Amino acid sequence: MRGIPKRFGTATDVAVCVDLAMAGYIPKNEMTARLMAMLNTSDVYVRDKVLASVEDADGEEPDYRVMETEAIDGGTEIVQYKLSPNPASIPAMLGMDDETVRQYISKLEGI
Repeated sequence: MRGIPKRFGTATDVAVCVDLAMAGYIPKNEMTARLMAMLNTSDVYVRDKVLASVEDADGEEPDYRVMETEAIDGGTEIVQYKLSPNPASIPAMLGMDDETVRQYISKLEGI
């Protein structure tokens, strides 16, 4: 293997790349960036409900996001989106949890 693969196939691939980065065979900063990108896929905003006004939101960002969107009838509606775990996230698809990815990042940053 040369460098960091474009896609990781298994959790073992990630662990091997972290070990290679720790040993100096691949750049730590690039591996850290890839791990952080993996974490960015862990949560996703899901349409929750239509609101009467922006003030009716159930909570603040980042847990909830309120946006004005175009309704089916051509008008506008205020929609609340809720931040939810993404079952199709990269760590989940590799059989990893977010905490493991965070531990790898801490290891690479020397924390």
